[in-house]
Amino acid sequence: MKIVSVAFLLACISISSCKKEAFENAPFRCKIDGKEFIAGKDLIQVSVTGGNNIYIQATRVANPLSDELYGEMKLDVLVDSIGVVALNGSNTWRWSNNGGDWFRSVGTNAGTLRITSIDFTKKHIIGTFELTAFNDNQTARRSITEGFFDLTW
Repeated sequence: MKIVSVAFLLACISISSCKKEAFENAPFRCKIDGKEFIAGKDLIQVSVTGGNNIYIQATRVANPLSDELYGEMKLDVLVDSIGVVALNGSNTWRWSNNGGDWFRSVGTNAGTLRITSIDFTKKHIIGTFELTAFNDNQTARRSITEGFFDLTW
């Protein structure tokens, strides 16, 4: 009986470590109200228009067998160099869980996006983001923390 209990305990620790490692290694991730959002690796699109307008769309498909956070997240920002970009009316963040409310960065102090590396020649961008988002009628709020992306286009 003790052997089975020890094996079960080790399996639980291993699964927990893998989940943490999966979050830390995901190319696009954040926490929404403390719950992990990890975009599917093949469900991330990046495009650049007008020279320096970067549009990122990251999706995680709903899994009926899991309580993992899912939905579609979009970042649309003007970036020309490394540094902090304020999320406001012209630089936006949006998220919806497929048919639910859209939550958006609103106002002049909605949050920040920090570009830590960008190379338009190699088509590679790395950044972090953190913000508070509200639904359209501003009756619900979401806290977005530990946002990270390391993407190519």
